[in-house]
Amino acid sequence: MSSSASSAVSAADSTPPAAPWAGEPGGLHPRLAADCHLLGRLERASVLLHRNARIAWLILVPDTDARGWHELDDAEHDRISGQVRDLSITAGDYFKADKMNVASIGNEVPQMHIHVVARHENDACWPKPVWGHLPAGPDYPTERITAITHMLALALNMKAAAGT
Repeated sequence: MSSSASSAVSAADSTPPAAPWAGEPGGLHPRLAADCHLLGRLERASVLLHRNARIAWLILVPDTDARGWHELDDAEHDRISGQVRDLSITAGDYFKADKMNVASIGNEVPQMHIHVVARHENDACWPKPVWGHLPAGPDYPTERITAITHMLALALNMKAAAGT
């Protein structure tokens, strides 16, 4: 084994320090907390709604210190992948999406999070990606947040966050 491969293996074997936001299940990075509404909890994951109502943009935040897919063990990878699939199907149907975009980027927010974005051919930045192209927009009214939360609670057995 090469020395670079050897150091990659030993680095992967070491436990990374806990992120400051990971002190409790569902702890959110400050950027996610500021940009999103917390809708509720799935098994070991939070479901968020981006505040910009121009796009139906959900975010799944797994309870993990892993920052990337490659750091997950098989069981966690399978659980999170299933949640992303279920969230994508449910959001696609509910928002009548023309296309579902799913991405895990994390360049600005290191906490693992997966974007699930319902796109429409007439949305604010079609056909470009939402990142860097979404103009500022209004926040969701409380009634709409409640309706989306209720739909996800019924469809995915999500436990609604307090106040939603």
